[in-house]
Amino acid sequence: MIFHSVILGEPVGEGRPRAVRMGPRVRVHAAPKSAMWRAVAAQQMAAEWGDKPPWASMCGVTVTAYMPRPKSRPKDISKEAWKFGCAVRRAQKPDIDNIAKAALDAIVQAGIIVDDTQVVRLIVFRLMCGTDMDATPRVEVRVDFIEP
Repeated sequence: MIFHSVILGEPVGEGRPRAVRMGPRVRVHAAPKSAMWRAVAAQQMAAEWGDKPPWASMCGVTVTAYMPRPKSRPKDISKEAWKFGCAVRRAQKPDIDNIAKAALDAIVQAGIIVDDTQVVRLIVFRLMCGTDMDATPRVEVRVDFIEP
C-alpha cells in the first residue's frame, strides 16, 4: 500500500525549538515558520488519508523538496541545465535533514503513521525547480507501507 501527497509552497525545514524563561519556569516552543508549514501539511495529508486508522507497522518514506528557482543562474549550475530548465540538485538552505524532520512530523500529526520510529527507510531529495511543469516549489511525500 502506498500514500502519496504533494504539499504546494516553499519547503521549510524543522527549526530549532526556542526556550523562554517565564519566572521560575522555562517554556519551549517550536519555530513559528516550521510550525505553520507542519500544520498546513498535516491538515492536507489528513484530508487525503481520510478516516483510516494510523499505520502501526514499518514503513519507508521518500521526501522530495523542490526549492524555488533563483532569478539568475548560480555559478554551480551548468549553463545547459539552466537553459533547459531542468530540476537540478543543489546544496542550499534549509538543511535536508530538517526538511525530512518537518515532513515526518507532519505525517505523524496527520495520523498516517503512529510514530516516526516506524520509518525503517528514509530517502530525501532537495532539488531546485525547473522552468516548466516543475516550476512550483513543493514537497512531495510518499509513504510505502511494509506489511508485517
